[in-house]
Amino acid sequence: MISRRRWLAGLGSIWLMATSQTKAAELPRDAITRTTSSGIAWLLRQQADDGGWHSATYGNLRDGIGITALVLKALVEVTPHLHESLAKLISPAITRGIAYLTATSDKHGLVCGPNKSSDNPVYATALLLDALHSLPNATSNRQTAQRLLAALQQAQFGPANHCPETALEFGGWGSLFPVGVNKLPGDAANISVTSHALRTLQRYDRLDDATAKRAASFLNRCRGGKGYAFVPDPHSPLNKLGTEQLPGGDLRARGYASATCDACLAWLALGSKFVEPYQSALTAYTEMPLPWLWTDNRTRPSREIAAQAGLYFYHAARLGELWRATSNTALGARILLTTEQLVTHLQIDGSWQNSIDTMREDDPLIATALGLMGLMRGQSP
Repeated sequence: MISRRRWLAGLGSIWLMATSQTKAAELPRDAITRTTSSGIAWLLRQQADDGGWHSATYGNLRDGIGITALVLKALVEVTPHLHESLAKLISPAITRGIAYLTATSDKHGLVCGPNKSSDNPVYATALLLDALHSLPNATSNRQTAQRLLAALQQAQFGPANHCPETALEFGGWGSLFPVGVNKLPGDAANISVTSHALRTLQRYDRLDDATAKRAASFLNRCRGGKGYAFVPDPHSPLNKLGTEQLPGGDLRARGYASATCDACLAWLALGSKFVEPYQSALTAYTEMPLPWLWTDNRTRPSREIAAQAGLYFYHAARLGELWRATSNTALGARILLTTEQLVTHLQIDGSWQNSIDTMREDDPLIATALGLMGLMRGQSP
């Protein structure tokens, strides 16, 4: 029997069972294999004794609820591409991580830590549900999944939590469970959590017509001048590229790549009734500049470049998911360039890290989990 220690030491020999059909990146397979292997090994070395992954970069993420869910999602996704004997060695880490997140829940039924601590509970709940759904023994977690699904459905801004239809947040999901219309900027419904929630509900066949209709209204309010913005309020500082003025004098948030990619995935989740907005979002996205990893630590990029570069790893993961869901040839060049950058810029210890801290991707736990998903999703479906 191979010990976990021996495996971590020699993980570079992992055989990834990726096929060459419609291969996303024209890179030597062993380069992608080594990069993936190093990322997995680094993440496994960071798991704490309690089963969670805890930020050493941000104090308010130290309890590791959102990060643990993110890492679990990455590990569960990569496991089917590994040789069976090696995939089995990841399984205990996944089991311990799930136990850490499911030992208790908050008063709304969302994911929280053993001491009731929580960060990004709605986002973490969607990620954990995705991970549970992808496990080969998904039925063993059915009761947990049903509880979390009910909480995720209730977390949509809408009648269940007294949010009026006239509110900008109506129909979306935010990082926290909504209580009426949340007042803090970070609590607002946004296109990222909304996209993740919709994709999760769709995977479990729990996306009913009323929920979909409300979500569509929210997505339409997030339409920017070109593409989609993070939140529908044009004055919100959460919109990374600010605003533009319309001919009549009104302001509208400027769309950008990662938010527009989120919109594509959200419209896909809503199904065949929403083909036109999906196609429109996809066209807008493919015409946008590709976010690039900023590697010059001597200088600070402009606000516009930093806004995109700070989301580099998040965008890589979402682009990979869109590619895997559609295999749309319009995405091929983007996948190729992103994969090349991910392979090239892996650090010597096996982690990724963003030099731009605007979206916390300077935390290597966040960047590495997202980078691993971006790399694996960019290969053949």
